[in-house]
Amino acid sequence: KFCPYCGAILTNKENNPIKKQQKRSNRFGLVFSIVIILIVIFVLSAVFLYNHSNNASAVVNKFESALSDSNYKLLSSLITVNGRKPDIVEVQAFCKLANESTNMQDIQSQLENSLQSLKSGLNIPSDGNYISVVKNKSFLIFNSYSISIVPSNIVFSGPNGTVVTLGNIGNRTINGGSAIFPTMIPGEYTYSIELPTILGALSGSGIATVEPLKECDVDISTKFSNSAFYKIPSDIQPKSALLNNNTVDVKSGSSAGSSYLYLGPFPAGAYNVLLEIPAPWGSAEYTGITDNSAGWSTIYITGISDSTYEKLKGIANVIDTYNMNDTLLERNELPYPFSALDGLEVGSPIYIDEEKRISKFSYGNKLSDKYFQMILSSKFFSSNGSEIKVVCAENYALSSPVFVYTVHYKDGKFY
Repeated sequence: KFCPYCGAILTNKENNPIKKQQKRSNRFGLVFSIVIILIVIFVLSAVFLYNHSNNASAVVNKFESALSDSNYKLLSSLITVNGRKPDIVEVQAFCKLANESTNMQDIQSQLENSLQSLKSGLNIPSDGNYISVVKNKSFLIFNSYSISIVPSNIVFSGPNGTVVTLGNIGNRTINGGSAIFPTMIPGEYTYSIELPTILGALSGSGIATVEPLKECDVDISTKFSNSAFYKIPSDIQPKSALLNNNTVDVKSGSSAGSSYLYLGPFPAGAYNVLLEIPAPWGSAEYTGITDNSAGWSTIYITGISDSTYEKLKGIANVIDTYNMNDTLLERNELPYPFSALDGLEVGSPIYIDEEKRISKFSYGNKLSDKYFQMILSSKFFSSNGSEIKVVCAENYALSSPVFVYTVHYKDGKFY
């Protein structure tokens, strides 16, 4: 009961402070060990459960189930395209394509082949496959797999300046004849198009279908609602054109091996047309009108412009003066024979021929030739920049006969 050294009263063993401290230390160590063991068990269980539920086969099962249920959110977490997550619009487009029975069967077959490749230690899709299971970079002991899809491009072609909007993915402006949306996964995508023109804006919409491993080419030239194209008559080669006094581009196209020129696309409507063509004096103009219906039509030529008519009338007068003087000369009614040379270019073939006729002409030999004034027709055409053909007709028969005179242009004068 008493300490033999100091005489202090001794307590029982259970109340010994040293013993109590030792007991507390032992209990703490035990609890700590149990916690560590539990943590290890939890981590190992979590790793096991994660790897078990996210192994290649499990990912394929979740993917196929999400496809059939159109679970876009889950699909977005499972799919990778060139290492990125696809846009929800892409997932929706792919889901719609995949749920066709033949496509789903093909997808399941490709995924099964991919699983077999993984078991063989491969991590690449087989040739001809566009969908496969790939192992992602693992974090410590956690394994991760995803469904990789080989993307394709969507190429829109049509008039320059057209703005193409693809779902909510974004928009592109056609430049150089095309606009490209790269790395799109297979599926059907809705798009809208808008083209501002000098005669008003054109708009339209459609669906672009991206097939697996194939580039999708979409020609939107005829996809505009109420758009019109106007062919230029084949015998006219204009260097510029106006619709309702607005300058528009002259474009070229081909069909069935033949080429043609056209204007468009523009909002359908009846427009006044002015086609400028090369002429010996610079340029001449045809006038015309367009059909007011959508689609393709040919410009109806109504004649030539007033300024071109005045120019050609002057040329016709040169011809007319020659015809009149030559007839009067033959009838011996020309007071001065050399007047027959009026209006003709000196040294030209027709001038030389007329000179010869005058030199051989003898008065008193009246012929019965009758002069009829030549009337300028409303039509003409230019074969090149230095030669035109002016159509004239006798005034007593405007329809028949018709005489065609080829008038040459040289050194600023006609002959």
